[in-house]
Amino acid sequence: MKIGMIVFIFFSYFVFAQATIINVPETKPVLSEAIEVAADGDTILIAPGVHTQMEMIKVNKAVLIASNFILSKNQKDIEMTIINAGTDEMAEWFELAAENSSVIGIRFVGNEEHTLHITAPYASVSNCQFIGGKDQLSITGGGGYVGHCYFENGGDDAIDCDESTSWTIEYNLIVNAHQDGIEVRLHDKEEPLTTHIFRYNEVVGSGESGIQLIDYEGNSYREFLIHNNLFINCQGSGVSCMYQEKDNTTEVYRGSLMEEKAFVFNNTFSKCNYGLTISPGLLILNNIFMNLSTQGIERGIYVDDSNDKSLVDYCLFYNNPINFDADIRLGKNIIVDKNPLLTDNFELQTASPCINAGTENYNWAGIIFKRSPSDYVGSKPDLGAKEFNGSKWAIRQLPVIDAGKDLMILSPVNQVNLKASLADISILQGNALKLQWEKVSGPGEVVFGDVSSAVTTAKFSQQGMYVLLLKGSNEDHILSDKIRVMFVKDFKEQSASVGKGKGLYLEAEDYKYLVGPIEVMPYQGGGGKVIAVQADQEFGAYSEYNISTQTAGTYHIWIRVAGQKGKENEIYVALNNLKDEKKIIGPADNEFSVASWQQVTFENVPEGSYPLRIRATESGVMWDRIFITMDENQHPAD
Repeated sequence: MKIGMIVFIFFSYFVFAQATIINVPETKPVLSEAIEVAADGDTILIAPGVHTQMEMIKVNKAVLIASNFILSKNQKDIEMTIINAGTDEMAEWFELAAENSSVIGIRFVGNEEHTLHITAPYASVSNCQFIGGKDQLSITGGGGYVGHCYFENGGDDAIDCDESTSWTIEYNLIVNAHQDGIEVRLHDKEEPLTTHIFRYNEVVGSGESGIQLIDYEGNSYREFLIHNNLFINCQGSGVSCMYQEKDNTTEVYRGSLMEEKAFVFNNTFSKCNYGLTISPGLLILNNIFMNLSTQGIERGIYVDDSNDKSLVDYCLFYNNPINFDADIRLGKNIIVDKNPLLTDNFELQTASPCINAGTENYNWAGIIFKRSPSDYVGSKPDLGAKEFNGSKWAIRQLPVIDAGKDLMILSPVNQVNLKASLADISILQGNALKLQWEKVSGPGEVVFGDVSSAVTTAKFSQQGMYVLLLKGSNEDHILSDKIRVMFVKDFKEQSASVGKGKGLYLEAEDYKYLVGPIEVMPYQGGGGKVIAVQADQEFGAYSEYNISTQTAGTYHIWIRVAGQKGKENEIYVALNNLKDEKKIIGPADNEFSVASWQQVTFENVPEGSYPLRIRATESGVMWDRIFITMDENQHPAD
């Protein structure tokens, strides 16, 4: 770390000695105007305050955009220099498009869409904070460096990598991403081989995976080094290999057929559901798997003896219901049921069996693993993320506030117990956080038992999806975490996939959630059973389906609907973005026919797993079948 600081100070001196400095708002009132007049090599220095962007910012020059942090090295300068989006609809509203463009020391507050987008072959983002937003930082068709950043409450993924080239992501604290800490899609790419490094990161509380590698058919000529990371409290896997063709991005613990090599070493997995799901080319060394809810390592369904070149060796497994599948290929140096003796910060204690228990050199099936002596302290590498008496790990600058896991309650119960937690409070040096619960969104009222307590209750007046925020603040820091609460009439754990040239038929009763005054009932004129709204309500009642889109593009959704005479018979349909509803009108004849099929179209839908919601506000409105296709000429009655 001392070496890194010297390099950083020298970099700051070099920038200021060589570049023109454009101050915002002193020299130019807004960032876009500063970029317009800047030349390659200039520095745009943003003053403390809130800088709202009413239009997309495209950095098309090799400039440095920074706060006073580059001079002060004071964390508070980051928190006080805020860039946010002017509207909820602006997507990927800050783009680094120029090679060698960079951002240092900015707090980005996201909207309902994606925030920062790297498209340049090489750009860098360091010492920044990302609060809220959907995908908080995307590396799409580009590459570069992301380091020493703080990611909090990403609505989808903290970091998303599609069609990316080489990158290094290190020394980041990634907290409470709704889905994955980092999602990497292995889209087709030609040679040469590119290297992707994820190291010295702490990933806490991801709704699904810590890092997810999504396989596509063939070899994309990428190689992954995943090492010295902490994966804590991830509700899916710490490291997940997924198969896009079959599973898309929904965590199902099946592994993948990924041909690309990945070295997974010196990581600590704790309190996740699974530690790791594998693919044929993984070499897994020097890791600790402890206190996992279900299993340490899952082989899955795609890896078998005919294709398996993976290997697990020099790993410790402790206090897991299942350590690993019986058919996992193991080396001779596995430690089972020995307490690794870690501190609360996951550091090795003096008597830990993990000290000097790893390997620095390994050769397996033509895959060569080698660590430099500078990477470890003792005679051999230790096991786990943090080397005993090592100095590679950054000192955490912020505590972690965790509102807890997303919750679901089934009517008639309308109250939940909230149990939040705080970690690394000692960083605050006695300057306690003031806690405050509040409702961010939802159709009804929420009454908290104690709005200022980490442990409390919340009571809901109406069914639907609610987002609750727990904020902790003092004179130096503002931290937060969000929790989603689904208050529903019924729930089924099921999903369906569409794309790749295939249409999808769904029965209306194949929902994931059923919400509000609504029933599944037999109907002679329908396809057996229908969804029927039972009462008028301002927000309405709805059925929601979990749809995995396997191909990006335009989707046509047909719904067979019926209504009653004398009513509006309006139905609102949303896919992916639940705020982007499209309206259709059901025929007012109280029966189903070919004419009952009504269509809505959603453009630019990316690959992924998304909610499809069908909502109505009037009693008597019904729907019984759904058809989804990418073919605009295909009719469900054909």
